Amino acid sequence: PDFLQAVTYLAGRGDDILFSGDFYWTPNKTDSWNQRVIIPFVWEEEIVGYTGRLVTGGPGRRYMSSTQPHYIFNTEKIKQDWEYLFVTEGPFDGIAINGVAMLGDKTTAEQAMWLNQTGKTIVVVPDRTNQGGRLVDTALSEGWHVSFPRWDDGIKDAADAVLAYGKLYAIWSIIDARTKNRLEIGVKRQRLK
Repeated sequence: PDFLQAVTYLAGRGDDILFSGDFYWTPNKTDSWNQRVIIPFVWEEEIVGYTGRLVTGGPGRRYMSSTQPHYIFNTEKIKQDWEYLFVTEGPFDGIAINGVAMLGDKTTAEQAMWLNQTGKTIVVVPDRTNQGGRLVDTALSEGWHVSFPRWDDGIKDAADAVLAYGKLYAIWSIIDARTKNRLEIGVKRQRLK
């Protein structure tokens, strides 16, 4: 039943996530691991860590992870000819829009340096909670774009947008709404309260 619950959770996130790659599960009940979808962290085709997303409303932290310092999720999906590099908070958001995830709302100096070295137009797509968090602060200090697309109420992040609107529209809306204007970013952050 726990395995089926994990699969049902993934299916509920939509095909763009369900069929995006490998996910894992364990029957281990320690820290509710049997109630988590396990997302592997990959570097040069080797698993170097993981995070487990709690799929129930039960007790415990929503995410539990084991990762290398300064790791950025989903970098192996970046294509050389892509113009944009979308930076999200959570792994499901990164998966949904072919972006990377910081695994939280902040970046380290090393992560920011790596992102800057990609040569891509960096677009931060923050969750629509806590006013975009520290990830938006980093975008402002690094001169990156920030995108607050005009999504319906109830759409809290990029993964929700892909599920609601489809991948093509979600990505177009992110690109269309991107800005580097500090005043515009400040005003749009205030609307997230």
